Amino acid sequence: MKRIFSIFAALLLLAAMLIFGLPYLPDNDPDQVASKAVTDPVAEVTRGAYLVRAGNCMACHTARGGAEYAGGRQIATPFGNFFSPNITPDE
Repeated sequence: MKRIFSIFAALLLLAAMLIFGLPYLPDNDPDQVASKAVTDPVAEVTRGAYLVRAGNCMACHTARGGAEYAGGRQIATPFGNFFSPNITPDE
């Protein structure tokens, strides 16, 4: 009886997630995507700079003594070492 109740509760939760989550899925309508083109590049760069500061991207994407956001910082993980990528437009 507990197993049937658990399955029913899981299905009910899944249904609720679908019903209430569908309005929040991204809409990939090509007409809407095209209308969201960059209209003010200066505003986009300013917003990007704000997001980089807010997300503290420099902490992971700048090696000690290296160029800002140029990557190369080694991050130890349980799966091995990971080197952060360069997130600047420079190669």
